[in-house]
Amino acid sequence: MSPGAKLQFADSQNSSNMLYWSKIGVPDPFIAFEIEGKRTAVVNPLELENMRQNSSFDEIINIDDILGLGKNCDPAKVIKTIGVRYDVSSWSVPYNFPVGLWKKLEAEGVNLSICTRECFIEERTIKSSAEIDYIKEACEITAEGLALAQSIIADSTIASDGTLTSSGHRLTSDYVRREIEIGCAKNGAVAQNTIVSCGRHSAQPHNVGKGPLLANEFIVVDIFPRVRATGYHGDMTRTFIKGTPSDSQVNLYNAVKKSQASSVEMVKAGVLGSDIHANNLTLFSELGFSTDTATAEGFFHGTGHGLGLDIHEFPGVGNTKTVLQNGMVITLEPGLYYKDIGGVRLEDVVVVRETGCEMLSNFNYNWVL
Repeated sequence: MSPGAKLQFADSQNSSNMLYWSKIGVPDPFIAFEIEGKRTAVVNPLELENMRQNSSFDEIINIDDILGLGKNCDPAKVIKTIGVRYDVSSWSVPYNFPVGLWKKLEAEGVNLSICTRECFIEERTIKSSAEIDYIKEACEITAEGLALAQSIIADSTIASDGTLTSSGHRLTSDYVRREIEIGCAKNGAVAQNTIVSCGRHSAQPHNVGKGPLLANEFIVVDIFPRVRATGYHGDMTRTFIKGTPSDSQVNLYNAVKKSQASSVEMVKAGVLGSDIHANNLTLFSELGFSTDTATAEGFFHGTGHGLGLDIHEFPGVGNTKTVLQNGMVITLEPGLYYKDIGGVRLEDVVVVRETGCEMLSNFNYNWVL
């Protein structure tokens, strides 16, 4: 018997766990499983030779050899047959396993269990040297997007109504976002939902921003592209002002910059992510910046998160007491948000090392443009 064998079903080429196993993007749905460390993919004939030549699976099986029903055969029946063939008593599946397929497998008498660990594929937690290079490449593309945004904002002109203009046209969040995403595409990466938020919108961390960009207001630019060739993400944030910041804006920005620098200083193997987060909460409080989660003001999100094939992956750097390990890749992105001032967030990517951390992202902090 093979208790606890792992099963996956990819209904999209963007399934990160399946991409981790296969190392190539596959457009059609397919089934993969792992038994005693051996990974096998069951694919339709269209993908057979490509998978055999380019994927990292130990074995590739033609789906026609399972039930002889062709690529449109019921995946539940295929999985049931695989279980019988390989003497599997129960499959462990990830938390996002398709619920419809789960119900069909139940009806077929197949035993499933949701993986209770935070990582279905535990080795994804520690990045290989190749993965670190992929993430660094993604961060370089991200930095080029930030440089483009910084240049557009810096070169803009302040109109009499307080809006920013470029080449005689009003500068908007949508325009800057579009230019960033085009730039990322030219560099081989897909950037979606890029944040370019100004003024009151910047006080809402995930508001992508809309409308005209304003002088003397915070402009938060958060870019997290995925490199097409590798599937790995970059993730960086900078906050800018075109014009002259007020004293309160200067104090807010400096507090966040101090918090981020302190976070970087604390990162090393053996440290709890929750200790880094708690340090930021304490630091902000000591600097006079209170947090009210009921009104969503202050510092009310985590300090950071894991980064790789997913934009948010294990480990989180927040309230969860996760011990950082050598080779983990995380972001550090403290922020402060107030409705009457706006928001500031600064984000970089680091890899955890035994005695500190290594920066994977590299971009300046010039914020008054």
